[in-house]
Amino acid sequence: DGPTVNTTVPPGSSAFYSFAAAAGDNLELALSGLALTPTGYYDDVAVYDSTGKQIAANLSCGIGNPGGSCRLTLSNLVAGTYAVTTHSETAASTASYQLTLTRDVTGTLTSGEAQTFNLTWPGQSLRLNFTGNAGDTVAIGLSHLTTTPAGKSVAITVTRPDGTTWVNGTEFSAD
Repeated sequence: DGPTVNTTVPPGSSAFYSFAAAAGDNLELALSGLALTPTGYYDDVAVYDSTGKQIAANLSCGIGNPGGSCRLTLSNLVAGTYAVTTHSETAASTASYQLTLTRDVTGTLTSGEAQTFNLTWPGQSLRLNFTGNAGDTVAIGLSHLTTTPAGKSVAITVTRPDGTTWVNGTEFSAD
């Protein structure tokens, strides 16, 4: 997995980072542990490709989010160096946070076979493929779901082979 950066950014400043990606990489960039001192609510995070085009952004990484966190999904990247910027929406606040880049866990689902997966927090995603045919009825079940901290939820998104979303962000809560 990628690096974790712990940082403090002075009031009114932005922070800049970079990372390299290989063709086809699926990564998650998570900002966690956000604290704004003396006061503030949000931090902005954005990712740019090697041409300077913004490819992902979250303009509301709030201290009220679980763990003071947010994440950006970076799918099917083109090989190259990417830039990341963060900036506090409260110009008088010092921002401190962790920025973590993780590679998605991948696998294949087989009908009728249970599988176990462990993901790291913050931000790691699981990408599973399965085979289906037009007209098939498909059910995906989760059991023994646990989260740290306890009682949080996980979201499942199902995409079609062409990459378009079929089911978007259905949430399941951990017991």
